[in-house]
Amino acid sequence: MNHWIFVVYFADYTADESSFEILRAFTTEKRAKEFVTMLTAAPFERHSLNSGAYHYKKVTLI
Repeated sequence: MNHWIFVVYFADYTADESSFEILRAFTTEKRAKEFVTMLTAAPFERHSLNSGAYHYKKVTLI
């Protein structure tokens, strides 16, 4: 049986190479969506929404 988590991260689109910072993992998609919504409304000071965005992704655990 596969298990999965939902990883919330910030992707910086202006970096020369792929740049992202993993912020938190949740066991439910609902919590991950809510966290992304909250961060988009009030981002961390070190993250500019002009240069990147918050996302979440389902990750399978083996």
